[in-house]
Amino acid sequence: MSRFDIEERMRAVKVLKFGGTSFLTLKDYDAKANYLHNRIKQKKEKLVVVVSGMAGTTGRLQEAAYSINENPAAKFKDSLLATAEIVGMNFLAIALSKLNYKVDILDGYKNGIFTDNNYTDANILLLDEKNISELIRKNDVIVVAGGQGLSRCGNISMLGRNSSDLTAIVLAQMLNVKECEIYSDIPGIYTSDPYIVPDARLIPALNFKQCENIGIHGAKILHYSAVKWAHEKNIKIQCKSFDETEISGTFIGGDCTQPIVVPSDKLILFGFENKRDADAFVAAIASVDLSKYFLFEHEQYVVVAFNQLPIETINTYLKCMKKGEILSEKSLITVHYSESNIEYHVVPKEELNEKSVEMHEELYEPISCSKINDRNKKKSALSHLIVRSRNDMS
Repeated sequence: MSRFDIEERMRAVKVLKFGGTSFLTLKDYDAKANYLHNRIKQKKEKLVVVVSGMAGTTGRLQEAAYSINENPAAKFKDSLLATAEIVGMNFLAIALSKLNYKVDILDGYKNGIFTDNNYTDANILLLDEKNISELIRKNDVIVVAGGQGLSRCGNISMLGRNSSDLTAIVLAQMLNVKECEIYSDIPGIYTSDPYIVPDARLIPALNFKQCENIGIHGAKILHYSAVKWAHEKNIKIQCKSFDETEISGTFIGGDCTQPIVVPSDKLILFGFENKRDADAFVAAIASVDLSKYFLFEHEQYVVVAFNQLPIETINTYLKCMKKGEILSEKSLITVHYSESNIEYHVVPKEELNEKSVEMHEELYEPISCSKINDRNKKKSALSHLIVRSRNDMS
C-alpha cells in the first residue's frame, strides 16, 4: 500500500447538514463550497454534506401541486418535492467541482436509505452503507439530497417535512461517525424562537430528551425524529451558524437547566370534551405514529396535538373523528422547565407572538441578546427557479 493510500484511509469523515436558509442566492453555493474547501485544506477531512432545498422552494412546489389537483397522490407529490433538495445538491456539487475536488452526489435512489410506502412521512426500514462507503473512499466530498429515501416500490419517498436533519444523522450512523454538524440561519437552540422573542438566549447545551421534547412540541431548529435517532445511536449533534459574528452554537448531548418557551403555529390541535373521546380518536387512527403526537388537558378541552401533518393525513383523521373539533384558530405555547415538567397554553393564533414574549419575560430579564437582526425568516429569491407561485404567475 502506498503512502498516499495510507493517508487517504486516515482522513477523518465528517457529516454536515446545510439548511435551506444557507442558500438564498447562487453566490451562497460558492461561499459554502469555499468553506468546505478550507476545511478540507486545513483539516484533511473527507466530508458528507446533506443539503436542504433553497428556502421557500418546497412550499412553492407544494402550492403548485395543489393548484393542479387538490388531492395529489402522495407518491407523485414526494417525487415532486424531492426535486427541491436535488436541485440544491447539484448546485453545491457544481460549485465544488470547479475547485478541483473529487465530488459525487447521492439522492434518494442511491443513498442506501430504504423506507416503507408511507409517502410524505415515510418510515426507515433498512440501511445499506455499501454505496456511500465506496463513494466516500473515492471522493473528497459527497453531497446528499436531504429528507429522502427509496420506498419498497422503488420510488423516492420523503422522510417528512424538514427531515434533512434526519438524513444527516442516519448517514453518520452508516459511516460510524459519532458527531453531526447542523448549520442553519441561527447559531443554535434558544430559550425561545428568536424570530419571535428578541430577548431569547442561546442555550449552550441540551440533552437528547430535552431536545426531542421541544421538537415534538413545535421547536423548529432540529427535526425531532433526527434527535430521537441520534439519541438511540449515541450520535452527538452540534448546531452551528455560518455567521461569524454569532457565538455558535448548541451541543446536543449535554444538559440544560434553563426553561424554554416553545411557540408553534404548525401543530395540528384536536379538542375533545374528555379523555375517553380523545383516546377513542387516537385508537381510530390505525396508522398513528405514537412518537408524533401528544395529549394534554387544557381548560375545557382534552387536546390531541400532531406535529406537521400533511393535509391528506388531516383529512383522513377528520373522518375518524366522531366527537370533538379541530382547533384551527388556536396555536400552542409550551414552557419546558425540565423533561417531565411542561406547561401547555392554547392561545388564539393572532396572539401567539405577543403571548410568547410575555411568557419569556416572566422567566428572563430583557437584555436583547439573540442578535437575530431580521425577524422575518428568509426565503430564497431563487425559489422560483423550479416553479413560480400562483401570485407570480397571475
